[in-house]
Amino acid sequence: MQVKHNDMIVEAWQISDDTAPAVWVQDALQKGIVTWQSKADNQLRLHEPDSIGNCGDYLIKNGPAFKIVKAPEFTSEYQTLG
Repeated sequence: MQVKHNDMIVEAWQISDDTAPAVWVQDALQKGIVTWQSKADNQLRLHEPDSIGNCGDYLIKNGPAFKIVKAPEFTSEYQTLG
């Protein structure tokens, strides 16, 4: 989904193993940018910068850059579009 952060539009995906990831997330998984740290615990690992996101957190893509944002931060700092 597209979201607004400050004055930028970025892509966001809520970490879950219940829903099919967006195409850009599938691409990041194939390229090893992110991997399932522990799929049983719904933990996604981002390798650069090294961080772990849990089920309910968000993977953010801004151009070539990725980051994991915890759910409370996402709710307060990001605005969903459409």
